[in-house]
Amino acid sequence: MLKKVVGSFILASALSISFASADSEASEWNQSSILVEQTNSGWEKILEIKRDKMNEVTSEINGTANSIQRHSVHLKSYQLQNGYSVGPASATQKSETTLDVDSELTNHTTELKQTSKGSGMIEQSSATTNAARLLQSQSSTTAVYHFQAAIEGGPSIQNQIVQTHAFQFSSVIER
Repeated sequence: MLKKVVGSFILASALSISFASADSEASEWNQSSILVEQTNSGWEKILEIKRDKMNEVTSEINGTANSIQRHSVHLKSYQLQNGYSVGPASATQKSETTLDVDSELTNHTTELKQTSKGSGMIEQSSATTNAARLLQSQSSTTAVYHFQAAIEGGPSIQNQIVQTHAFQFSSVIER
């Protein structure tokens, strides 16, 4: 039993030592943004909810022979308008996402680079000339994932995923 534990300890120490001194460089940046806007006029009473959030996670393992980099960015927006009017009224929702994510990994003679760029906008509007009830909602989610790995004298791997989902709902019911 002791021999097995000591052997595992030596192997774990050897792996830690091989990643200890960094001969590689990794960098990443995220200049993405979310713009969320709501406008309305003519409503007797209206509830507005507006949220946006951006999360970013990075991790790197840089060593003399091996380098691994992971970079992910998640952007999310949500809007809701709910109210009633006694006459003419209108409501608009707009969400614009700009994506600019970059990851670079250099390991000896290997250079890896990944770039995700783009923009998207969803917008909806509702209008009524009579007394009405309004329920309007929209959400947008964009996720970016970059993965890079390089082994000196061996393979280099890159993986990039970009997913965007958008949802809109609008209902105007005359009273």
